[in-house]
This record gives sequence, C-alpha cells and structure tokens, in this order.
Amino acid sequence: MQKSEVVQAEYPEVTREIANRSFSGLMEFVDHDESEVSNLAWKALAKTEVDKSELNLLIEEAFREDTKGGWFAISFHDLNADMLNSIRNAFRSDEISSKSVCNVFFRLGELEDLEYLISSRDLTRSAECSKAIGGIMSRLEVPESLNETVIRLALENEDPEIRRNLLYGYYRASVNRPEPESFLASLTENQWKEFGVGQDEFVDMTIVRMLGKKGLYVAMDMLSDQKLNERAGLAVDLASTLGNSVPDTEDVEPIFRLLHHKNNHVVVQVLTSLTQHERLTPPFLNRIEEEITVPTRDPEIFISSLNLFLRNGMGVTSHRFRLDELSGRNPYLKEQFLIIYSALDTDEEYFERLSEHIKSGGVEALHAGRMMSRFLQRRGIPNRFRDSVEDLIAYVLEDGNRSSLDGLAEVFLSDRVLSDDSYEMLNGAYERYVELEMFEQAQILQRVLEERFPEQFETAEVQFEKTFRLPNIDRLYQMGTRPFWELKTEKGTIVVRLDPLSAPFTVSSIDSLTRAGVYNGVVFHRVVRNFVAQGGDFDRQDGFGGPDYRIPTEPSFETFKRGMAGIASSGTDTEGSQFFFMHRWAPHLDGHYTNFGEITRGLDVLDKLQVGDKIIEAKIYP
Repeated sequence: MQKSEVVQAEYPEVTREIANRSFSGLMEFVDHDESEVSNLAWKALAKTEVDKSELNLLIEEAFREDTKGGWFAISFHDLNADMLNSIRNAFRSDEISSKSVCNVFFRLGELEDLEYLISSRDLTRSAECSKAIGGIMSRLEVPESLNETVIRLALENEDPEIRRNLLYGYYRASVNRPEPESFLASLTENQWKEFGVGQDEFVDMTIVRMLGKKGLYVAMDMLSDQKLNERAGLAVDLASTLGNSVPDTEDVEPIFRLLHHKNNHVVVQVLTSLTQHERLTPPFLNRIEEEITVPTRDPEIFISSLNLFLRNGMGVTSHRFRLDELSGRNPYLKEQFLIIYSALDTDEEYFERLSEHIKSGGVEALHAGRMMSRFLQRRGIPNRFRDSVEDLIAYVLEDGNRSSLDGLAEVFLSDRVLSDDSYEMLNGAYERYVELEMFEQAQILQRVLEERFPEQFETAEVQFEKTFRLPNIDRLYQMGTRPFWELKTEKGTIVVRLDPLSAPFTVSSIDSLTRAGVYNGVVFHRVVRNFVAQGGDFDRQDGFGGPDYRIPTEPSFETFKRGMAGIASSGTDTEGSQFFFMHRWAPHLDGHYTNFGEITRGLDVLDKLQVGDKIIEAKIYP
C-alpha cells in the first residue's frame, strides 16, 4: 500500500483554503513543488468565484505557468472578448505551447477556433484539441464543408480516443447532424461502412444518432443478436430511433429483435419509444403482449408495456391483479404505476389512492404528490375535491414529511387549488418549522411563499445552508493513495478505485459514511439509460436527501467516461452523499461534477442496475 506524505504535510492547509473558497489563499499553492497540491489548487480555482481583477490575475498566472491546471481553471470563468482573443492569439503564435489551452476552446471556443483547430493535423491528433473540436460542434452550427472534414478525419483516425473526441459534437447534439438523404448523410453512411460497422461501439452509437432510422437498418443488418447483446449502449440508441416515426412493416423484425435483448434497459427503451405513437395496429400490440408483457418478470418492462397499450387504446384490465401486486412492491416506479391507475380508477378512487400515498411519506409520497398536481389541474376537478384537498394539505403540513411537502409543492403554488386565504396556513407551518429547526421543511415552504405571496411573506433570519465537512486527514493518509470501495448490490458487486489525492473531501466523506453503515440497504433511485445510475440517498431515500453537511465540488482533469464515479450535485458546492456511475462517456459533465474514482470490477453489474435496486453492503479498504 502506497501512502503519500503530501497528504499529511500539505493537505490540511490547502483543503482549508478550498473550504473557504479563498482566491488569494489558493493562489499561494498553484506553483507548489508537489503536483498533487498545485493541481488541487488550480481545480479549486475553477469553482471559486472571482472578481474582474482576480480573473486578470488568474489569466496572468495561467499564461506564466502554461500548464493543464491553469487552462482548466480559466475555462470555467466568464471571459470577455478581449481575454479570449489574447488566449487565442497567443496560442496561434506559439506563445502558449501547452495544448491544454484547448480546455478553454472546448467550453468557450467559437467558429474561428474550430476552423483553426481543424486546419492543423497536429492539433486534430491531440486528445485535448480534438475534444475541443467536438465541444464546439456540440454548440455551434458549422458549414457542411467542415462537417465533411471532421467526419473524414474521425473515421480515418486509428486512435479510438481521438475518434471519440472528434465525433462528440454529433453524439451530444443534433445541431450538425445531416438531413436524411443529404450528401452528408450519404457520406457518413459510406464512411461508416468502410470503417466497419461493429468495430467501435461509440462510432456506431454516434452514427445511429446521426442517421436515425437509416442507421437502425444498417446496424441491424450488419450485427448479429450476439453482437447486439454485447453492446447494450448501442442497442439502447437503436431503440431510441423508433420514436422518430411510426413503425412500418420493415421495422417489425428489428423491433422484436430488440425486444428480446438480454438487457432490460433496451426492452424498456423500445417500449418507451413506441409509446410516442398512437396508431400501432392491434396485431402488433397483441404480439408484444404475448411475447413480452405476459412472460416478463421485470416490473419496469411490465408497466412500460401497459402504458404503450393504453396510449394506443388497448385495454389492460386483464393485467389488473398483477398490476396491483407489482405496484405494492416497487415504490420507485410508483409514478409510472399511477399513470396506469389514472386510466383505470374513477376520479374518487384515484384521489383516494394518491392521498394515501402522500400521507405515507417517502418516495411514494413524492411521486403521488406530483401526480396529484396533474390530477387537480383537470377541468372541474378542484371544485369537486376542494375540501378533501385542504384536509390533505393540513395533514401534510402538520406531519412535516419532507417528501410529501416536496411532492405537493406545485399544489401549494396553484391558486386553482388553494385560494389566497391559504397564506396564513402555509406561513404558520413555515414559522413552526423554523422554530423547531426543521430547516429542510422550512426551505420547501419558503420557496412556495416567496413565489406565491411575495408581498406578504417575510423570510426568517435563519441560515439554512449546511456547513462544509473538512476531510479527516489522518484517515486519508492511512487509506493510502488507491483505496477501494466495494458495493455489494442485488445485481452483483461493484468495486471502485477511489482517488483521494484528487478528491480528498469526497473520499473522506464516503469513507466516513461507509464505515458508519449508512449506505447499506440504500437504493439506486435514479437510472437514466445510457447515462448514469445514481444512489446514495440514505436520508430521505427519494433522491433529495443527504447528510447534515456538504462538501465542495472537486473537479477533476479526468473525463467522465464509462465506469467513472461522480458525486451528485444541485449546483457548485452542494454535494453530499449521493453518487453516480457513468454508463457512457459524457464530457459535458467534466469539471462541473466531482469525479472521485473509477469502477475496476463490475461494469456488467452497472449495466444491469435498475431503479429500486439495493446496495446490500458497502465496504471500504486500502
């Protein structure tokens, strides 16, 4: 086990400056002899608010150092035209030699920067500058000639990282994707076939996004079921194309091949895409019911297929017994189940169902509250249930369950449901929460009162913001430079190599929470296909909870590629206990979220995780 003496010698002071978000204090460390310390300071400066004079000092230091850290930090600040021009001109005149300056162009570059980068083969072969090309093309529409050049450059390059970077703009956004039947679409298809369909999953996924249904046909013709089963990410993207237009006869075979994919996320995506259409034929729907709905044991596949049937006017009452059974066992899919019940229940039954869930608290209350808001916006509904709604709201305000309050926020804001006379009731609950130091509940009502009653409401003079938790330096030192975090889940075990030198606050927090056992039994409450699986809410367990402290955002030079571990955030320096694992590369997250480690074992488990899957046990070891 390797330990770093720098952790004990230097980290106590530099982490204090990070917690203080002190510009001058952090600047003292940017030229430190130890790279771990200087990099930590530069990355912290990326997320530290600066005034104009401080930004000028930061740019001067970035020019002087001309290192990755400096250009990384600069790229997260608002540069005016003169600042950007000075960097641009210095780079072109070789005053700046580090290609890391392309971090600035990735986030802030313009069309002229793109043209310059593409004009130099040396720069297009650079990892950082090729990524800048992809970043600019994800934001700006560019001439067809440049699109043609980038596609050729990407598919003729033998380096998979450079290919990925150059194609990123097409993968991320539709702004430069070719029109169907255009020359650029034809060129892309021919270059793809020449490169080799199935040779690089990211290339396949990108071009399927570029070509839409045409890409679906090419990939399905060229790839066997075994190959598709090995490429769940590609299969999800193929399934996504089915939402672009109403399926016709030639789509039926590809659809059912994807519906029989071994990864449940692919099946759910097919059903979700098909739900965008309302003119699917009864024989087609009956076949889905027979081959997918009836035999599946997966609740998400089951409920997605019922939603598809309802969307197309097909009855689902024959599945009522199973619907009731699965609904009670899957609280994290409650919103989807409630959509089905809204079609099967009478208004009175549905209102009572929602009310029961809201009163129960937790994740079911959060989902039911949101559905209650939709229900009460229907014409004539508020008048019929006005007294019952007011009784329900009085119950929730008295009970103070955070999930219930959050779920009903839209109801509180609606003057169709609650009259202006409700101010005294809401404000009274707010004042009681403040007095009892129920600060999260108070914050929920504060947002409502500020928006609904701006002239009447007066905010209590209370500091709601949680304090930063400083890292336990002695424990970090004892853990060594490469500790591991093991999560035993219902779908298998995931092992993450942690990065305490780059993310000391985060790793120290995870270590403390893990050793306290709070992650045991916690679910993955959010899973976004081809993006992330997120868990760690041991507090509320509905996706909005965390510890009684916060930790600062700790950006990393590492990109958010597949298998990376990040900390969930609702803005800079709001991080807590929630974490996510990346299904796919997503560089738009780079630097905006803490990247604290990488999965070394269990990527196959990650691909299987679904909403509601539990962490059985979490352990941490050197």
